[in-house]
Amino acid sequence: MNKFVKGSVAAGVATLLLLGGGGSLAYWNDQAGLTGAQIEAGTLSLTTSAGAWTHDIARWVPGDTDTYTANLDLTATGDHMKGQVTVDKSSIAFAPASVANQFTITVSPAGALPAGVTFSNGAFAFAGPVTASIPVKVMVAFAYDAAAPQNDSQAATVALADIAFEAKQLAP
Repeated sequence: MNKFVKGSVAAGVATLLLLGGGGSLAYWNDQAGLTGAQIEAGTLSLTTSAGAWTHDIARWVPGDTDTYTANLDLTATGDHMKGQVTVDKSSIAFAPASVANQFTITVSPAGALPAGVTFSNGAFAFAGPVTASIPVKVMVAFAYDAAAPQNDSQAATVALADIAFEAKQLAP
């Protein structure tokens, strides 16, 4: 055999050895998933029921006060849920805007609070999962100041129908 043929045979044998005898290289692998590893998020929702005024004042004058009572239906789920319900005072529309300082609006419980709900500094607080109907009253007072009459409040409107309560989660 000449050198060329020997070299060709050697190169062919080397190629077959590198290719694994003409087949593919095999290896093993496997996978496994975690069973029961699922995250389920909680919920936070707030709705209001229709309420009523204590008095039915058609046209308010300075010195008038009235109270609106309603229920806030709160559902909060989650193992470490913590939050509060407050009134969003920016949701109250005053026309003209200059009369806003002539009205005082305060929020408080309208009766016994349900289990898991407390009230402090104008906020209803809750910790842990809770489904509750919170009795709430909104007291509105139209200021009377004989020393400094505020004539810009004549024919003014205060849109209390748009008052919004906000349930907000707090950091655990």
